[in-house]
Amino acid sequence: MDRQKRYVEAIGQFNKVIAREPANPQACDCVALDLDPMSQIERADATYQRALKVNQDRNDSFLDYNYGRFLMKRNRLAESKKHLDRAVEMTPNVRAVRYERNTLNFRPENYQDACDDADVNSACRIQAM
Repeated sequence: MDRQKRYVEAIGQFNKVIAREPANPQACDCVALDLDPMSQIERADATYQRALKVNQDRNDSFLDYNYGRFLMKRNRLAESKKHLDRAVEMTPNVRAVRYERNTLNFRPENYQDACDDADVNSACRIQAM
């Protein structure tokens, strides 16, 4: 449903998962990802916040990665950096995570950190997200 951009249906299915497993951060992450392209920004942000609360025991790096990207699109750069830094810390060899943080570092003209990420990123092997 996600790939077919049937976001309302996908959200309904993910909400069923959340109802059965309230502490499932991945389901909340997926709901937030589907809310974003529907321009339901406040709901997406609230859903990410919920996911972060239940993620404390699971340490799902992709939640921080996705939320960091979400925040960067909204020009909330300091918050975005916090989450992308955490994602890099948990998955140091995933190129996509470093790439997003590198992109963020160029925005506030933090060129040294951007160059450092680029150097490490060039040594990372490609991993699927």
